[in-house]
Amino acid sequence: MKTLAGAKINHLYHNQKHKNNYITLLVAPAITLTQWKKELKNSINEDIDIFMFKKTTEFIKWYNKTQMQVDKPTYILVGKETLKLGYKKEAGVIPSQREMEIKVEDGLWSTHFRTYYKTEKKVVEVVCCPDCGIPLKNPLRKKDVFFTMKNFTGNPKKSNYKCSNCNNVLWQSTYIKTRKTSVADFIKRKGLIFDSIIIDEAHEGNGDSLIGTTVRTLIRNHARKVLLLSGTSNNGYASSLYNLCLALMPQTLINNEVIDEDAFIKTYGTLQAVTKVKDGEYRSYGRNQLKDSDFKEVEGINPLFFTKFLSQNFIFATLDDIKDNLPPIEEKYIPIQQNEELLRYENRLFDDIKSANALNAEWYNDTIVKHYINNPYGWLPITISKEGDVDKDVHPCNLVKNIRLPKEEKLLEIVKQELAEGRKVWIYTEFTGGGEYMKGDNIPKRLITMFKNEGINIYHLKPSISTYERKEVIEKNKDKYDVFISHPKLVNVGINLIFCPTFIVYIPSYQVNIVSQAIRRGYRVNSTLQNRVYHLYYADTVEDKVIKRYQRKRAESQAIEGKFNIILENEGGTRTASSFSKKINEGLKIG
Repeated sequence: MKTLAGAKINHLYHNQKHKNNYITLLVAPAITLTQWKKELKNSINEDIDIFMFKKTTEFIKWYNKTQMQVDKPTYILVGKETLKLGYKKEAGVIPSQREMEIKVEDGLWSTHFRTYYKTEKKVVEVVCCPDCGIPLKNPLRKKDVFFTMKNFTGNPKKSNYKCSNCNNVLWQSTYIKTRKTSVADFIKRKGLIFDSIIIDEAHEGNGDSLIGTTVRTLIRNHARKVLLLSGTSNNGYASSLYNLCLALMPQTLINNEVIDEDAFIKTYGTLQAVTKVKDGEYRSYGRNQLKDSDFKEVEGINPLFFTKFLSQNFIFATLDDIKDNLPPIEEKYIPIQQNEELLRYENRLFDDIKSANALNAEWYNDTIVKHYINNPYGWLPITISKEGDVDKDVHPCNLVKNIRLPKEEKLLEIVKQELAEGRKVWIYTEFTGGGEYMKGDNIPKRLITMFKNEGINIYHLKPSISTYERKEVIEKNKDKYDVFISHPKLVNVGINLIFCPTFIVYIPSYQVNIVSQAIRRGYRVNSTLQNRVYHLYYADTVEDKVIKRYQRKRAESQAIEGKFNIILENEGGTRTASSFSKKINEGLKIG
């Protein structure tokens, strides 16, 4: 639907300007390029040229041949992966030896029941920002974790791309001639200008990622007109909309005095005060407490953002707006009571992690603990990194017997029920790998074994299948199997799963954009069967918190787009789009 609308809008615009020889650069996930090519041919009833380039060299050859001179509508299709590939990047950080205050165990005061800590000055190896000279820390960790040179080998990551103190980019291109250039670098070097640029799945370019900065540069400097397309424009946070606005309307940000991201979030987002408490120096009366106060962004978007930025620049449409009589979507959140023994083990694991590193405990909830409660077998000791050279191992309790878990039982029950109705099922799960602390089967393997023991044949779409092959592989296997399993990220864009009307989110996730798109893969214009979506989660566990956060984020995301089908009770009277949309919805019902 999105591709059809995008193609039509772009062509009609140029037609109205009486320009019949325009050139459009279309940037999309590689997996969607074939679909785009098909939709362009079907939607534009004119003689057009379509070139799909998987390699930079192909684009360069086309440019050398045409010099951007065409006699008909011409579409250049480039995958985001090809767009951003470029020169090797190296970190421009400065290695250094610094005297740092390191927290170590205080053997003098520690007892069998409680461990006390003291700070010691110690010379340690760090790396410093070349601009501000401050030792670099990992901004994704909730305690001070300093980087060393080994953290800057390989490719840039979200954690080490910028200095958390001065926001300086820490990586630079080496420009080795033997390396292939990217399409984006070639466009910049030649100063090419396109009549229009279409960016599909525009939300994937948010943040300071390489693809994000590349796309924004193209939009600002190399396009006469820009069309951004996305199934989910935001994730419920105001920050997810900032970069879209920065690319499309920087002057509007300047006029509203929110050109800086922090100012933007303070004005149009929701902030929550956070106070961290840790042990300080020992006194005669015991340990004093050190409090560190800060603010973090939470779900919530100021409704004024819609009127100032979105209303004049965005169009929100749903399938219901396009086609009548579509089958309904039934979405259920199903709480499951955890095994009592496992619940005790989960609480013990979290307590052990918290005692090992109190300031960073929550970070492990969504990585270690959530993984453990869905697969409590074959775990090795988990090393908790602490300040300096001090680490501590925690030991998850492995269940003695490889018994079927309550969520697995519920999953099997739902799948059997759906299959009895002749409905195919797609299961989404995270933790498709075992992880460094696992020696047993990962979650997909466990589930596959369970289904096979029940006589149910299941197909596993693995991450190793390349983006370009994924569609073909699904098409080849859709009639051979009735149950499928994958990570939601593998199919959340560019994949048509209309043959599968039932989707089960086995492990809840904070990633609203990915999950929201993944559960709609079977809901298409030509859908005839009711779509059913099941969210499974363990009640009164870390998953309970995750699902509630997901619901709030999704409510905010949809409310700012004028969708009121998910409206939650507003907590604490926070100024949010969802609370505002609730009032509007109530007013409409009264009217």
